[in-house]
Amino acid sequence: MTAQLTTGKKAQFKTLLKQKEALLQKIRNIEENCEGIKNANNVSTTQKLNAEKSQLLQKQQDYTAELKVISARLNEIGNQLNALSGTGSDKILDAIGKQEFYFIKNKPNILFEKTTGLLWANLDTFNYNNNGERYGCVASRNYCKNLNLDGLLGWKLPTSEQLWNFVKSKNHPFRTSSTYLKDCEYWICLKGSEAKAIDFYYSDISFNSGGGALLPLTTVLIDNSDYSSMMGGKALTKKEKSQLALNLFIDKGLIPVFNEEAITELFKQVYIEKPKLLQELQDLESNISLLQNEVELTTDFDYIPLLAKYDLEAIEHSVIKYYEAVQQWSGELLEKLENYEKQNEMVISDFNAISVKLAHKYVDNDKLTEEENKLLKDRQAFFKKYVAVGVNGVKAKILSVKHQAEDLERRIDEIDESDNSISELGKLEKEKRVSFAFLAENTAKIIKNALWKMDYFHNHHAFMKSAIDAWDDWTTDYLHFKTTGFSQLRNSCEEDNIDEEIWQAWCNDWQKVRFQIEKKLQPLVERGLEGDIPVVEDTPVPVVSQLISILATYKEDIDKFYLEDKKGVYQQFVFLPGGDLQDKFESEIRLYRCTTKLQTALQNVIFNCKETEDRIFILNWASDLLDIQINGLLEFIADRRLNKISEKVLKEFAELRLKNLDAYLNDAKAYGLEKERREKQYNSLMFKMRTDLTKKEKIVKAAKKAEETE
Repeated sequence: MTAQLTTGKKAQFKTLLKQKEALLQKIRNIEENCEGIKNANNVSTTQKLNAEKSQLLQKQQDYTAELKVISARLNEIGNQLNALSGTGSDKILDAIGKQEFYFIKNKPNILFEKTTGLLWANLDTFNYNNNGERYGCVASRNYCKNLNLDGLLGWKLPTSEQLWNFVKSKNHPFRTSSTYLKDCEYWICLKGSEAKAIDFYYSDISFNSGGGALLPLTTVLIDNSDYSSMMGGKALTKKEKSQLALNLFIDKGLIPVFNEEAITELFKQVYIEKPKLLQELQDLESNISLLQNEVELTTDFDYIPLLAKYDLEAIEHSVIKYYEAVQQWSGELLEKLENYEKQNEMVISDFNAISVKLAHKYVDNDKLTEEENKLLKDRQAFFKKYVAVGVNGVKAKILSVKHQAEDLERRIDEIDESDNSISELGKLEKEKRVSFAFLAENTAKIIKNALWKMDYFHNHHAFMKSAIDAWDDWTTDYLHFKTTGFSQLRNSCEEDNIDEEIWQAWCNDWQKVRFQIEKKLQPLVERGLEGDIPVVEDTPVPVVSQLISILATYKEDIDKFYLEDKKGVYQQFVFLPGGDLQDKFESEIRLYRCTTKLQTALQNVIFNCKETEDRIFILNWASDLLDIQINGLLEFIADRRLNKISEKVLKEFAELRLKNLDAYLNDAKAYGLEKERREKQYNSLMFKMRTDLTKKEKIVKAAKKAEETE
């Protein structure tokens, strides 16, 4: 199918969407927790400004002639970002205003001086004293020229003025005494054009040529800019100077280390991580857009890109733009649906052929009870809703939307011809109608739901076909059971002159069991629609299909008993004392064998399921069938008010229902042993009840005989 994504591309598409959502969540977290952005407009504006900023930075590298214009725009954008970002930027700007020197987190070998914009070597990592041997004054100039610290070049000796200004600052981190740096007395600098070693001892400065320690600097950050003059002048406020320093950090990709660790982390999130995430988001959206263009419609169909060309705000304020947009939108979707049909013709044809059985409306059958008719009717409605949805139904819904927009246009044309057009147009304008954005979202939802079913049908063809066939077969079979099945049992009984009251009671019992079985089909299909149940060992037939087959076999065993065995059991006991009760107990024992067979078949399926959750589902699904004989027999005894069976036996029999098998679901062997114990206890209790019954009958018979003798 050329229009559908390949498996690899579909997986890639889903992965990209997940990555996109994850990035958006990270960005939202930063905006809400760090920047104080509280509304969608700010988020959108921030993203646009950051994108423009990235473009301008690139342009700055390529067009030096526009440097001042671009720098001004960058500053303007920085101010706008600051206004939008709120508390995050305010905290950072406040911290910058209080701090002069900064180590750089992503360039640990340098120190930044805010006022001058100079970068100094980090004396905590730089070999400033030449391993205790000092540097020579002349050689130190070439040493600095060839220096590369953290990828930065252009290092040189400081002038005596630059070095003195650095030393006398009270806040730089290398001071070890009132004037000494790192406990070194002599530091090399430029005295005029010569390299000299300067001795800072209080205010008595002296020079010599004997060599000393080295503290290189570079102006690489502020070359070709007026940063230092603006920072040293009086034209800018304190906050504006902090903003200037902040812009420099951002533009050069530096992560300053603030005195407060929390501010460093805040800076990193707002100005490093967030722009990076926005860039990743932009790249992802580009990839998603490319993949979206490769396919007309899929279950991952994202309608949002299609809305990009629609001016939603203008559409909502104009009835004419509204109906034009609706016509255009529905036309686009119909075109995509037609392309989808052409490219998936075989799948759609197969889908329609299988689901056509569900098209007929269910009609109540007078042979069935009200409850039975409701079950079959509801089941057909379920299959129709979740299975039988083709492209034609979707096209009809979209076409209806298009026709409504055309009707709106036609009404306006008719009003234009009237003598009261202004008033009539006013009335039409005030009419309530769904927003275009919601309409687009809803039509996209209709398409996605239909495509999901088509896609599921394509990927689970065997299951879907078997599910619909099962629905059809089970419905037909139930009607056959209530008509032909009952007739067969009646005819067989009438041949042997069995009273109608007797065989009618058998039909009622048979119907109760069959109805319980019938109710078990739909829950299995519902579970199957959720996806395949994972298994330990692969099987050619999915788990749900196996369960439907096992249920069908159980149903056949029940039918076989009533059609072939029930009459024989009755005839075996009919002329014996208490024969009606013996007949009931023997029948329940034989039916329980059918249930035992069901449970054995289910056990094999249960313990091939990989997840405990699925094992519990199967056991809960089958629980009332597994207890159906116990429940039925207890109800029978209660109805007949039998006092011939001891209270102890009845109590033990009732307690048998409480023996749950859930606790053994993680151990197949223990489950099997418990199931066998349960079966043995059932048979033992049935034997005890029949023994009690026989003893009571003998006592009654003996009493009657003694009475007759007297």
